[in-house]
Amino acid sequence: MPRITGRTIRPSTLSERRILLSLGTPALRVARRHNVYVVARKLARAARGVSPDLLFVRDVVSHKPPRPKPEEPPRESKPRPIEVSDEVRAA
Repeated sequence: MPRITGRTIRPSTLSERRILLSLGTPALRVARRHNVYVVARKLARAARGVSPDLLFVRDVVSHKPPRPKPEEPPRESKPRPIEVSDEVRAA
């Protein structure tokens, strides 16, 4: 069974570690909408290869908080041509 510290799950076996690293994370931070112990149990089952719980673990990993959008640089606009009135042209 993986080690649980608060809402973070850390692998306790090499097979659990391999699964988490294949998903791109060394430890798993579980969202509040999921039960930490259920996710840990499913991770252990996925590591043993007993059931298709890997899909569930992938789903939990994929729900990361959104990152702030990078600010776009201001667009460079073309300078407007100077409009000269007819009175100024006549002078």
